[in-house]
Amino acid sequence: LYNWFAVADSRGVCPEGWHVPSDTDWQLLEVNLGMPSAGLNQTGWRGSAQNVGGKMKSTQLWNAPNIGATNESGVTMVPSGTFYSTNNGFYGLGDNGSWWSSTEADVDRAWVRELDYSSEGVGRSSDNGVKTFGHCLRCLRD
Repeated sequence: LYNWFAVADSRGVCPEGWHVPSDTDWQLLEVNLGMPSAGLNQTGWRGSAQNVGGKMKSTQLWNAPNIGATNESGVTMVPSGTFYSTNNGFYGLGDNGSWWSSTEADVDRAWVRELDYSSEGVGRSSDNGVKTFGHCLRCLRD
């Protein structure tokens, strides 16, 4: 799990030729998995009716019931949990996962994506994107 400062570090957390996806990159994936364009900029859980989150989730490692999991997208997201710096606690291993984007929402927050064992949707949040929190990241080929 990384804080956002690792994501934003000019030395680059991803290997050469790769980058941390922006909020727009995440939206492109979401629309390709069936998310209606009207929902792309919304916050909270979106794309449930189209099983957008389920298409990203691994069919293994998630706690039951792992609703909607098909990994149809091939991105194989796993339930890594989150680190909350406000109370120095790790939460959600097996239940949920969260991933950074490289896009800041404001001076204290950046956009994150969230998946949960009990939802077929995908969450888009800056509330959970406090820059000192720990989230996973995925690297996207340039």
